[in-house]
Amino acid sequence: MVAMLQSGAKKILVTGATGFIGRHLCDHLLGRGFIVRALVRESSTTILKPNKNLEQLSGDILDPNFLLKACKDIDAIVHLAGLAHVIRSTHEQLHKINVVGTELLLAAANEQKVERFVYISSSLAETKNSQGVATTAYGRAKLAAEKLVISQQKAGHMNCVILRPVNVYGPGMKGNLALLISLIFRRLSLPLPRLRTLLSLVGVNDVCDAICLVIMSESVCDKIYTITDGVHYMISDIEEAIYKQAGRNLPTLRVPLLLLYVTCLSIESLRKFVGIFGIRIRLIDSAGMKTYKNLTKDNLFGNEEITRDLGFRPKTNFYQSLAQIIEGMDSSDNGTANER
Repeated sequence: MVAMLQSGAKKILVTGATGFIGRHLCDHLLGRGFIVRALVRESSTTILKPNKNLEQLSGDILDPNFLLKACKDIDAIVHLAGLAHVIRSTHEQLHKINVVGTELLLAAANEQKVERFVYISSSLAETKNSQGVATTAYGRAKLAAEKLVISQQKAGHMNCVILRPVNVYGPGMKGNLALLISLIFRRLSLPLPRLRTLLSLVGVNDVCDAICLVIMSESVCDKIYTITDGVHYMISDIEEAIYKQAGRNLPTLRVPLLLLYVTCLSIESLRKFVGIFGIRIRLIDSAGMKTYKNLTKDNLFGNEEITRDLGFRPKTNFYQSLAQIIEGMDSSDNGTANER
């Protein structure tokens, strides 16, 4: 177990502070006595809860001068800002924000002599295939940004740690799981096959706890940690829990797996076709062949390293959090997000 620093007067820069994880993280850090500088997009209309130890700074992650100002007198940076869904962004935009933005922030942090840099990546940056590359455009962008962070660490410019959360749940969550919840509650969901696919998830509060552990550690650096809540979830069990929370019975008739494949393929083709004309259909924004792969391929990860090094212990699981997730869901935006 590593020794821990007192949070005291440590000043933390959080990028992507009005995103899903960012909002929760700011609350966590303030609750632990840190001073927080929250970096948000100029176009953001979100106002964080007022706090005497919170400074909200609006600007562009691609503006070097702004980043120099943002990094001034900062002890540690938690870098969350980035595009999180390819559907609403081109690969060029993903690279520009997630990779170039990270590179510019690292340069500013180095010039301002920031001591610690915590990069919030994704389990999608994991290279499980024989080619040693991430399998999605988002994952490849995250992996490219990770390499920039690692280069800074090896050059001795600052202490860096990379965290790879798996799919994150909690109030305000985005993505396919949030879409499934929304569709079931709106009685628009497909009667899915009984999918026995296994996956890992993690609660947003546990992610924030992990980030705080990293910030407060004296010696942990040059590490990549995956974060999960330790539960192996079967998709059919998740579906059943959502139906139960919605007060509905599970469908008795099930879509055959082949029909699910054809449906996802058709949705993806439709989305690409209407996209040619600049049309966006929110309901299918997160659906397609990526959804099919997510539903039919096991995606499991473990916590062994961060548990060993920092004593990380998840405090919740998806089933315990489901009622709170539903209560906090914004029905006007159920499937996509620009920031983590």
